This record gives sequence, C-alpha cells and structure tokens, in this order.
Amino acid sequence: MTTRQSNFPTGITSQVVGLPPATATAISVIQSASFQFAIVAAETNTLANPLFLGQEIGLNVATLSGGGARVVTCASAVNQAGNTILTFGAVADCCILRAVLKGTDLRWILEFNDGVALS
Repeated sequence: MTTRQSNFPTGITSQVVGLPPATATAISVIQSASFQFAIVAAETNTLANPLFLGQEIGLNVATLSGGGARVVTCASAVNQAGNTILTFGAVADCCILRAVLKGTDLRWILEFNDGVALS
C-alpha cells in the first residue's frame, strides 16, 4: 500500500488501496482514495456521502475473471440525472467522484467516467 501526500486538510492523505473492498461491504470514505476491483462474480458495494469538500474517490476494475459485474450504490445522486448506481463490467472501467456542496450537504459528483454504466 502506498500513501501520497496531497493538499487535503491537515492529517488527511490520499491513499492508494491495493486490495479491493470485499463484496457486500461499504467502500471507505474516511479519506480520499483509489480502489481497484478484482471482479470474480456478481458483486456489490455501497458508497456513503463524502466527509469533506474536495474529497475524491477513484474506482476501477483491475481484473475480471468468471464474468459478473461490480455494482456500487451511492447514498445520493452522482449527476444531474439523479443516478445513484455505478455498474463496472469490464477491465479498465473507471470513474472518479469528487465531493461538492449541494445546498448545505456534501455529495459526490461524477468527475470522470470511462465505461461505467449509470442508472
């Protein structure tokens, strides 16, 4: 696991996580991070709202074996269309989510998407 210092609030770092989150678990939002999925079957995760303005979460498929897809359900809409579900179905499907204010609430917006299906 490697840690990269960035311009985040004091004590917060961006961490590249080598192991993917286990299926049926919440993706950690305690800091900005990049998560690589290894998909071996139909898998799911949840993503809570961010903790600080400007926080980033990167998600991508590193390996795919045996078929299936990784479906991530976000706590709130990630775009103007109101999509909350991100479906990763191929190697290199990836996206970056950034924390913004919507009114007074922190929410993820989809900053970058390559191949991830939205619904």
